[in-house]
Amino acid sequence: MRFLRIALCLAFSFSLTMLVHAQATDPAIVKTENGLVRGVVANGVISWKGIPYAKPPIGELRWRVPQSVQAWSEVKDATKFGPACMQTDDIPKSEDCLTLNVWRPAAAAERPLPVMVWIYGGALVHGSTAIYPLDAIAPQGVVAVSMNYRMGRFGFFAHPALAAESPNDVRGNYGYLDQLAALEWVKRNIAAFGGDPAQVTIFGESAGGGSVLVHIVSPMSRGRFQRAILQSPCAPCERAGVLPASDLAKAEKIAVDWSGSVGVTGNDAAALRQLRALSAEKLLEGVSSKETLAALFAGTTPPGMSMAIIDGRFLPLTPEDALHSGQVAMIPTMIGSNDRDLPSGSAKSKDELFAVFGPAAEQAREAYDPLGNQTLDELKQQVFADRTFSEPTRYFAREMTRAGQPVWLYRFAYVSEAQRGTDMGVLHAFEIPFTLNIPAAMVKDKVTATDKIMADVTSGYWVQFAKTGDPNGASRPEWPRYDPSMDRILHFTNSGVIVGTDPWKARIDLWEAVWAREAAGSGQKQTMSGGSLAGTSWQLVKFEGGDGTTLVPEDKSKYTVAFADDGGVSVRIDCNRGHGTWKSPGPGQLQFGPMALTRAMCPAAPLNDRFPRDWDQVRSYVLKDGHIFLSLVADGGIYEFEPAGEKP
Repeated sequence: MRFLRIALCLAFSFSLTMLVHAQATDPAIVKTENGLVRGVVANGVISWKGIPYAKPPIGELRWRVPQSVQAWSEVKDATKFGPACMQTDDIPKSEDCLTLNVWRPAAAAERPLPVMVWIYGGALVHGSTAIYPLDAIAPQGVVAVSMNYRMGRFGFFAHPALAAESPNDVRGNYGYLDQLAALEWVKRNIAAFGGDPAQVTIFGESAGGGSVLVHIVSPMSRGRFQRAILQSPCAPCERAGVLPASDLAKAEKIAVDWSGSVGVTGNDAAALRQLRALSAEKLLEGVSSKETLAALFAGTTPPGMSMAIIDGRFLPLTPEDALHSGQVAMIPTMIGSNDRDLPSGSAKSKDELFAVFGPAAEQAREAYDPLGNQTLDELKQQVFADRTFSEPTRYFAREMTRAGQPVWLYRFAYVSEAQRGTDMGVLHAFEIPFTLNIPAAMVKDKVTATDKIMADVTSGYWVQFAKTGDPNGASRPEWPRYDPSMDRILHFTNSGVIVGTDPWKARIDLWEAVWAREAAGSGQKQTMSGGSLAGTSWQLVKFEGGDGTTLVPEDKSKYTVAFADDGGVSVRIDCNRGHGTWKSPGPGQLQFGPMALTRAMCPAAPLNDRFPRDWDQVRSYVLKDGHIFLSLVADGGIYEFEPAGEKP
């Protein structure tokens, strides 16, 4: 027996030695935090595919925040894409889908490489990483990453029974939380693949661009990336009025109404068990891409699916409000759309169409149809694509510039030579082959040398931005930062890259005026003391930090905030008292002025230091179930208060 144990130990030691040797000699074998993965080398690129970044969200983990992956002992094969997340498209798919992929140059680098993380689009109901190979941008000197994430009712569902089961979880936006988990995986693991975790650029198109926008807004995503590129972003859009989003109460109603339609009633644990017992096929009914777009363009959401949820924690504000109030990640960005992008809206006549512009209807008619000979369908394409993408991307550029951040604005109008004569411009998503440097993706063997040159130029801007935070370099035309006073854009055209004043400026100005009138009519920019907080008093329930820290006061009545009608605020922090000011410049927005605080020597407690330090980091609030939640701009922390004097 003793000799058997010695033999087993020697065998294990030998196997371990061989694994370590293999990792040292084979660059396709990399050690992650969970175990070794083996990729493949091809065409000067090493790729690893199908790496789990979270536990499979199945069974009891359906509609839960992503959970940490369990370690594995063998070398995991990472040469094939994992299945797509559940959707109606006829592709390999599974609920067990939370995997990511990594590409890097095969040649050794002298220093860690910048990282580009791609988020695919698809109206939050379809798409997968397998559609978008990133092996053509990695050779340009970056480590590229893409991830699958939950979509449809699997990814955006906020039944109230989930709150009872996991009251401390962020709920509803599970697809976005998957993306965040992948970004956190990148932060912890990408160095092993040769990437620099301090130089991460996220980029995406359509709902993928909308996801990038969400992470720019979310306080929980702060520090996970340093730059961002948004290609025709929407769902959610930069303008709240373009496509519907849901607050948590609305999202819960959407979930409850749909649950009732499939025979599940109640908000208790039994109802949740019934919902989790539903087949994946049942959850997919009614949320195909076609059905989802039809619902969104009609101004509603698909049954049972909330789209982006303004939940007060992960997403405390609409992107429009967050941009307007400066409650966003302060980072360099690139943003733009296509010249034949996706229109959302409807009109049965030209008169109805131009009536959207209110008192500027005749100006709009002159801008879009000066000769009166445009067809209604063509006008709807132009007018509603401007509504959905052209103006909102400029709004983003203006607000980020106003916040002091560099922005580069573009419009993509280069049509592959094989598609000219059939396509009147660049349709939604048709710029992707050029940004990813795969110009043959749609035209196959009809790709031309000119197409390849445009792909080299376009992807060159994207990669250079990821490397330096500025797209300029090499021999490409100089792309100036966006300046609202000049309104210049970089225009990718069939004649080449052109820099100049936006030729659609007059049209986009008209849409900006529409949004301004709607905001004024709804009272969006409310005054300092006219909001719902005036005259209220609150006591602290708990603090939850973005890093998972939880602090609970021993005596809630010793940590209070009272909002006065005149814009003054009184606070108590243990044995100290303080006074300051508050203002709410818009819905859900909250800012405190400097606080004068007494300096008595209270007993040592973490909250006594934390509370005053976080005071000027508060940027937003949510009122829910009689409690108020204050969100911090810095680390995603949340202070939860209940009405003062409330008993436990």
